Amino acid sequence: MSRLTAYRALCGAVGALFVVSGLVCFAGFFRAQAPGGEMAGPIPLGVGGLYFLAFTGCALVGWGGALLGAARQPHTHRTVGTAAVRTAVRATFRVE
Repeated sequence: MSRLTAYRALCGAVGALFVVSGLVCFAGFFRAQAPGGEMAGPIPLGVGGLYFLAFTGCALVGWGGALLGAARQPHTHRTVGTAAVRTAVRATFRVE
């Protein structure tokens, strides 16, 4: 497998995962906004937390779309994959 094929596969897989995760976050926001809809889970979310959940969903869909575009045309979207890796590494260090 060449490096270009591996890069395309990685960007495509992570992009699809980001889009699906973003849509799940966005659907969770709308489910909580329904009449009588409560967000049951380990983390209690107030109004601010729900809007943050919606914003996170939108951001993930945007990053996923950019990564899917990089998977289709890697020569014109060279920096998208490296920016996504850099952002993920920074987020990992911030969590610790």
